[in-house]
Amino acid sequence: MVKVRIGDTVKVHFICKLRDNTLYETSFGDEPLQFTIGNGQILQALEQAVIGMEPGELKRISVPAHEAYGPYREELIYAVSRDQIPKDTHIVVGTQLHMQRKDGGTDIATVINVSDSSVSLDVNHSLAGKDLFFDIQLVDIAPFNSENADDYNKLINSLRSKGHLDEAVNSFPKTSHASILISVPVFNRKRITKLSLAQTKRYKTSYCHLQIYNDQSTEYDNYFLVPYADEVIQLPNKMGIHNLRCYQFKKFLETDFNFIYMTDNDVIHAPQYVHALEALYEMGNRKLPVCLYHTEFYYHESHILYNGNGIMIKKIAHGVSMFYDRKMVEKIVSMLDKVGNAHDAISWDLRVISYLDLPWITPGTSYLEHYGAGGIHNDDYERNRAANPTQYLKERRESILKYLMQRIDFQIDF
Repeated sequence: MVKVRIGDTVKVHFICKLRDNTLYETSFGDEPLQFTIGNGQILQALEQAVIGMEPGELKRISVPAHEAYGPYREELIYAVSRDQIPKDTHIVVGTQLHMQRKDGGTDIATVINVSDSSVSLDVNHSLAGKDLFFDIQLVDIAPFNSENADDYNKLINSLRSKGHLDEAVNSFPKTSHASILISVPVFNRKRITKLSLAQTKRYKTSYCHLQIYNDQSTEYDNYFLVPYADEVIQLPNKMGIHNLRCYQFKKFLETDFNFIYMTDNDVIHAPQYVHALEALYEMGNRKLPVCLYHTEFYYHESHILYNGNGIMIKKIAHGVSMFYDRKMVEKIVSMLDKVGNAHDAISWDLRVISYLDLPWITPGTSYLEHYGAGGIHNDDYERNRAANPTQYLKERRESILKYLMQRIDFQIDF
């Protein structure tokens, strides 16, 4: 295995915490931190820690304040007249201002007090005087090599030549399919669980096996779940979603299934969802994980690598819809075994995205809608609803929300 040496360019994921265990910053959910060893681009302690690491390796280090951003210095707090700050600048405690130094450099000053005549500024770094604690995961060494670039260009060219996704879904072969394990964790939320599982089972195909993990639900027992699944597994102890997802991965590797589709008990799928998963996997040259869900956040241009013919290649994916082959799961489980609970502060979907270090292939439309607890995922439900859902999902959204939120009883036409 190749190890990091001085001069190597590396990609690293990190978690930075303070002494009280407060999470200060992390790269999970974003691009890994990329730097060249020896160039002084990051803290020297981090550079030194990465030297000798192998891809996939995890390391935990502490960096005392004097090796990080130095001591907190009282002399870097000073007051300036309000007249020295542009009149159109909105000044409140916490505002950060860029201050020009005499040597041409720039300092970031934080407003710590405001009066009618003056403003008190703190030019100390926000981490000055603080000990830092890092969990570091080496993702790759010299990641942007010509071989990777060639593979990516071949993928994009092949996508452009394969026609529109809708045609691929509608014409997908009806025979010779690989087996798919649909694995769903459930916990309470009885009304949406009933709708979700009934509809997921109705539109799954004969080569799919719908498996439910009951995470100690208190609103219903396994007898309630049995009609909606091929298999119901009662967990002996409550795991919570993060631990349960890890458990699902490992249990999948004990089976003979070719793929695992991980989804939730608060989603409604479009009828073609299985063929959409298969078509996208094929169009990604059988190399990329698949996600069927979008929100406005996941449509942000910074996340999109390719968009055409009803297909997107994206940096991130939503945890309610993730489709993997066995090779991908083996890589994820290997990383989970290496890092243990070091990354527990990070949501499981961001963790597995980072561990795979692959882009995701997704449809331009959402093939499922996420309803969340009680029909509202959070306080800003509209922002988190499915973006560009299929017509099938659009037509049923209002009646499902009424059923969930107004507690009315009627038949939903699936």
